[in-house]
Amino acid sequence: MPSPSTDMAIQQSECRRSQVQTSLIMRGLAQSTGDVAIGFFLLRYIKGSHFEYLPLLYNTASAGKALSASVLAAALASLSHETSCLETMRAARNQYSRALVATNSALQSPRESIQDETLASILLLSLFETIAHENQKSHDGWIAHIKGAVALLKLRGLQQLQTSLGRELFKQVSSNVRVSCVQRAIRVPAEFLEFHARAAAFLDGSDPVLRFSPISTAFAGLRAAMSEGKLRDPIAMTESAMQLDKETLLLSTSLPPTWQYDIMFTTTHSARVYGTQYHVYGDHRVAQLWNTIRMTRVLLNEIIYWQATKACSKLACGSLTSDWTILRALAADNVMKMAAEICASVPQFTQCPLPGMTTTPHSVASGSFLIWPLSIAGGSSLSPGSLCAYAADSLRFIGNENKVPQALDAARKLEQSKPLQGP
Repeated sequence: MPSPSTDMAIQQSECRRSQVQTSLIMRGLAQSTGDVAIGFFLLRYIKGSHFEYLPLLYNTASAGKALSASVLAAALASLSHETSCLETMRAARNQYSRALVATNSALQSPRESIQDETLASILLLSLFETIAHENQKSHDGWIAHIKGAVALLKLRGLQQLQTSLGRELFKQVSSNVRVSCVQRAIRVPAEFLEFHARAAAFLDGSDPVLRFSPISTAFAGLRAAMSEGKLRDPIAMTESAMQLDKETLLLSTSLPPTWQYDIMFTTTHSARVYGTQYHVYGDHRVAQLWNTIRMTRVLLNEIIYWQATKACSKLACGSLTSDWTILRALAADNVMKMAAEICASVPQFTQCPLPGMTTTPHSVASGSFLIWPLSIAGGSSLSPGSLCAYAADSLRFIGNENKVPQALDAARKLEQSKPLQGP
């Protein structure tokens, strides 16, 4: 008969063995969850995003290094939304902390700091902030990562533009910088513009996205001057906005055939279509550029409209008042036209089955790129109530279907800011 002490030893041994087995199982599950998350992320988030280079870069990256850690953090965050699993989001945040450490370590190395995968890691950390968005702190984190990416661009120098991947990364950071500046109504940093000017010789000057860069830079400057109170004269503001609107319109009318889209008409009512027409684009990049142009024109024409309104109220009567009234009416028409065109871009990227559209794998990124355009279109004080309602419904659809919290937040803000009904 085994003694009590022997029984105790056996029980302790069994307990330790059970603990070891449990630990191994949990590690195996964690690994499995990570693999599932990365597979889901590469399939659902990367296609239709600015990270389409990532699968190839990820496969050649050093195991356990910054890029692998950053990919896993973003992947777990995306999977947590898809599965509504809080535990997975906690794992994502823990992984994000490890990715920060790994990325900071890479930045300390003269060799690793200038590698493509290190810059991609920083961009993925900013993407994590977007995916795991909770509050203003997340937005601040996104801005901080973009600033880090800009600093890294300068460190990498012009040699980064010798490869196609280096140029893609450069354009991605450049686009994010301008978006951030326009959204926050601040000027694009002079040091960034200086470096971008030097880089221009290595880039395709006919690229429509690059051709739009000076307009977005000037627009950020206009918004900054108005926000700072340095530009208050209604005539000066109107003239500046009209000049930028003219340049934006000129760009839109000179885009090459590959950057055009088809206008389709429908006689069948659908909640996913605003009015009677929708657009079909060659790909998400074409749609994004067009919506960026439209958003810019909406905001510029709002400036024109409200400054013309102020001018009309100050002028007693006569031809000057008539000129400002006409200008105000044209600006209002431009806003409504651009807002309606933004809405027409929605069906293709919310997988709405309509004639002329090809069935493509569902992309979270493509739907997410509609959040800002729909917020601008629906949030304009000059948009009709029916359009605002459509924008809010579309944002809610994107939020629920793609599990994107920012879309739901944007829908709530629209619903709270103005009545969503009317013609």
